[in-house]
Amino acid sequence: MMVETAEQQALLLEPTGNHASGKPWVIRNGEKKTIGRKAECDIVVNDTIVSGLHCIVGLSILSPQERQGDGIVISVEDKSTNGTLINGERIGKGKTRFVQAGDVINLGKPKTTAEGEHQYAASYRLRMVVVDGAGQWKDEDKENRSMNSDGSTEAPVGTPRSAPSTEPNNREAVGSVPRLRNFPVNGKRAREPPTALRRREPKTSSAAAMAAAHREEQLRGQLAAAEEGRRTQEARATELEIRVRVTEERLKSLNEQLEEARKAKDRYQEENADLQNQVAELTIRGKQLEATAESKDRALQDAQRDAGIRSEDMENLRAEAFDADGRARDAARRLREVKRNLDGAVEANRKLTEYSNGLREKVGGLQSALTTSAASVASLHNAIVNLYDASQEHCGLDATKVESLLFPVPSPPSPPQTFSVGITPTEQTYDEGDQTDTDDEVETLLTNAATLEEDGDVTPRPTGQIRVKQSDSDSDTSGQGGTETPPPAGKRMRSSSGGSPSSQKRLRKDSDEKPAGATFGDLLGNDSE
Repeated sequence: MMVETAEQQALLLEPTGNHASGKPWVIRNGEKKTIGRKAECDIVVNDTIVSGLHCIVGLSILSPQERQGDGIVISVEDKSTNGTLINGERIGKGKTRFVQAGDVINLGKPKTTAEGEHQYAASYRLRMVVVDGAGQWKDEDKENRSMNSDGSTEAPVGTPRSAPSTEPNNREAVGSVPRLRNFPVNGKRAREPPTALRRREPKTSSAAAMAAAHREEQLRGQLAAAEEGRRTQEARATELEIRVRVTEERLKSLNEQLEEARKAKDRYQEENADLQNQVAELTIRGKQLEATAESKDRALQDAQRDAGIRSEDMENLRAEAFDADGRARDAARRLREVKRNLDGAVEANRKLTEYSNGLREKVGGLQSALTTSAASVASLHNAIVNLYDASQEHCGLDATKVESLLFPVPSPPSPPQTFSVGITPTEQTYDEGDQTDTDDEVETLLTNAATLEEDGDVTPRPTGQIRVKQSDSDSDTSGQGGTETPPPAGKRMRSSSGGSPSSQKRLRKDSDEKPAGATFGDLLGNDSE
């Protein structure tokens, strides 16, 4: 049936089963209705089996260019835990099923009643209705049935759409046939007229009525078949019309593509002409390159000949380089040997420098010792002078003899020399608190002085050693200077600078006791106690 501008098709959710008395819900084109237990849902079902958001039902009617068949798309998306069923078949959580008018949506798990029937929390049958501009909807099937029951000979033509199942199509086919009163429909007898009218009818008309009823049934079947064929033809015509429109659109697009193809062809032809020109230029360029390649080949051959000559030169250069490398290795080996020798010389020089520094330190120490020895000699000379004075006082000794003993006759003149005298002090062993004289010490000193030789050496004595060493300031004195012989263990060193006061006092006493005719030996002799 052609729908007016103010009217449009919509989907009706009609409650069935135990909830048949519930409110039906209308879903328009492009809308989606949510069904669930939450108050935010569009259709609220207050049952614990139903999830908060159980399912979503949507309707979409395609445009004439896009549709194939009736162009009605009904989708059911399952969001539940207990399940959403379409005609007893479960969809599955998170999945979407496309259904058609006449299908039944069941919510939740089924419960079996005492009669053995399955009872769901809610069930809705899907039907297509027409909604006017005021929002009121009309059932096409009910209007068709009511018009046919009033004796109308023409049934309204509905919009062709695919049959949801065989049974609804049969019902629509049967319902669209005009019904005649008091005649059986589809093999079933109609209600009989009242008894009063039946009595007044003649008996002879029963056979004609039966024949008319049979004829009416045949005509009704033919009319139903014709109506079904007409609907099929209308559906095919509509489908063909849609296909024609689609074909026209495609033809139009193909014409546009053809026009674009022609333009592209012209463009390709122009490009082809340009390419041909480029090919001609490339051909000329190729010939030029061939000529250039031939000249380069000749140049390459010449270069190869030159390379052969150069390779021979390179071989000679390699041989010379090998020889030079051998010579360089020999020079490097000799250089390493020279370096090792130089390192050895440097090390020896370093050790020699260290040894020289050590010798310098020792010479410094020896010079200090010589200075100390010179001081000791000076002290000894003072002691001898004191003894000489004492001897003159006590015994009137001839000064000439003493001087000859103390100062021998000098040797012939010689180059001036510097003497370094080192004298080891005389050591005497004595007990603490025992006041012994030093006559033995004085005698020893005088005897050593009498035996002084011209070369400056002093003859060593058992009681001590006195060495006078001639020093040369210009010569190396390392290890040659006068040394002091350390005193024996247990001895105590005594100063030799003139003797102790007790020894001088004892010397005066002895000189007083000597007779007048005493000799120099008696004067210098020691009285051992």
